[in-house]
Amino acid sequence: MSSNSYASKPPAPTMEIYSGSVFAGKEAVDGTYVSVFNADWQGAPISKTPGLVENGRWSVVVDYPPTDGDHVYAEARAVVDGEPGPWSASSPKYTVGNSPFLPTPVMPNITLYSTAYFSGNEGTPDTSIVVKNASKDDAPVAKDSVDVSNGIWQLYADTPAAVGDEIYAVATQLAGPDSYGGTTSKSQSYTVTDPAVPVPPTIQSSRTSTIFGTSLPKTSVTMTVQEPNGWTRTSPPIAVSDRKWSVDIGAQLPLGTTISATASYSSGAPSDPYIVQVGARSSPPVWVEAVGTNSVSGRGSVDGQKILGWRLSDGKKIVDYPLSPRQDHFLAYYQDGQTLSKGDLLYLVSTSPNPVNMSPYNIKPEGYLGP
Repeated sequence: MSSNSYASKPPAPTMEIYSGSVFAGKEAVDGTYVSVFNADWQGAPISKTPGLVENGRWSVVVDYPPTDGDHVYAEARAVVDGEPGPWSASSPKYTVGNSPFLPTPVMPNITLYSTAYFSGNEGTPDTSIVVKNASKDDAPVAKDSVDVSNGIWQLYADTPAAVGDEIYAVATQLAGPDSYGGTTSKSQSYTVTDPAVPVPPTIQSSRTSTIFGTSLPKTSVTMTVQEPNGWTRTSPPIAVSDRKWSVDIGAQLPLGTTISATASYSSGAPSDPYIVQVGARSSPPVWVEAVGTNSVSGRGSVDGQKILGWRLSDGKKIVDYPLSPRQDHFLAYYQDGQTLSKGDLLYLVSTSPNPVNMSPYNIKPEGYLGP
């Protein structure tokens, strides 16, 4: 991606941890991104993904481990509307060795906070999440904590919260054998609600007599089938269990049949449809480069491909971007001036124009910046 001349250059970061699987430190400007480079490898980055700065701290997971004695340094840059700005000055060089301290995790975010299902993101690797109910004497809503995976966490409640309860998340940095113990970071408080509309469900199989896919917890799925001869039928609501749904339709559907599925909560309106056509070639997933507050950028691979995206917090479609012929790179601003808040997730698919056939989801948090 080209450098964005409108983004200001942040000050140089500092590094506190420079050994093991996680490098971490401080940076003065929240919302910027920090990468670590190995001076003894001609300045090659040690991580595929830069670290987001939150509460003045950053961390990166090492993908290309340096050896003890190598010299590493860090640089920061801002991202404006999905486009990266110029790099900061370099930090001092640090000699890779044994570092005893663990970073304090960045403040976790809660994206979805219904009564029995909670999800969000956390920028510090090797952390676990506990959700607590401030309206119930800070009691945990689940017996066990959940680990953060690729910056995202999901938790199912053993003791569901009530609508209107105040809940918060606590991120704990797991202690290593040579560390001074785990450290924690607490999120802001959130008021429990049941979202009115979920993101669309997925359809993972359409070529057998059993159609199945995934959907958010506490939803039900309605499936509509339209065969090439025009015969159309719609299923009654299908229960979702452990985020999965399925229905046996008795016989394999003919090629060219269009299947659409919508999801809804018990008292809400249906989501937008997820659509596949039996026998059609799957549309390739979206390659995402950056997700910002106002836009998303990435690459497509098929002429006429359309990029669609939904906001997890309310199920609203905020990306509807058609690629022109021979266009691969895209920068899509969210529809109607919509924004993606910090902590929210963007569910992206690509779809072929004719027939309509949606790809699997590529799910990314606001603030994501790819390698």
